Amino acid sequence: MIIHDKVVFVENPKTASSYIADLLIEDGGYRQTPRHGFLTECTDQPSFVVVRDPYQRAYSAWKYMDSIDKKYSTLGEWLVHSGHPFARSKQRDYIKNVDHVLFFETIYTEFSNLMRTLDVGVDMDYNPPQIHELTEQDIRTVEELFEEDFLTLGYKMILT
Repeated sequence: MIIHDKVVFVENPKTASSYIADLLIEDGGYRQTPRHGFLTECTDQPSFVVVRDPYQRAYSAWKYMDSIDKKYSTLGEWLVHSGHPFARSKQRDYIKNVDHVLFFETIYTEFSNLMRTLDVGVDMDYNPPQIHELTEQDIRTVEELFEEDFLTLGYKMILT
């Protein structure tokens, strides 16, 4: 979590959170708490988090971990067997007590508008990656594990 002079940013993994954190840090006037934490109580400052389509977030996490350790050959296998926190973290936990929920798919516009509204002197030049092809089993596994995220965040499930 980044606590800036004018805003609190809750870092949700695999949603451009490192990029956004770097922008706020470069702007100065911040203090950093443990990365990827939840906002446990309301603050006096406006807060925001970025959420991402659960399929794409899971795929991004798997590809990132796969670049380090090629132990699992499919996304579904990694989600079920790895035990890694990225494989189990639910986005619904990151949105609690947060004032503004931004969507990764439209992050450039939403982030720029929010920073302008809050008078924070940062802007981004970021184009989210394109959708990746997933197997039917991967899709089924993501839908089972992250069903609450789909429902809470308004993303559409493909198979269910």
